[in-house]
Amino acid sequence: AAVRRKATGIGPVRRIAEELRAQNERFSAAVENMSHGLCMFDAEERMIICNRNYIDLFRLDAKVMKPGIRFFDILQHSVD
Repeated sequence: AAVRRKATGIGPVRRIAEELRAQNERFSAAVENMSHGLCMFDAEERMIICNRNYIDLFRLDAKVMKPGIRFFDILQHSVD
């Protein structure tokens, strides 16, 4: 009986995972399609997200602009 309960619990987990994936896709599309440049950092000054317009606006290297990069490192790359 315990195995059966675990097996039936997979459906809701998959449904929630699919809903989360779809929500993330909508969020990513909204960020990428906005007309302004956007870059967000956490309390430790590590980048969380940025869009292509931000990269283009400040003429940054897209290969460098990955989540987790420190703000200081972005500045260093922009002056090199």
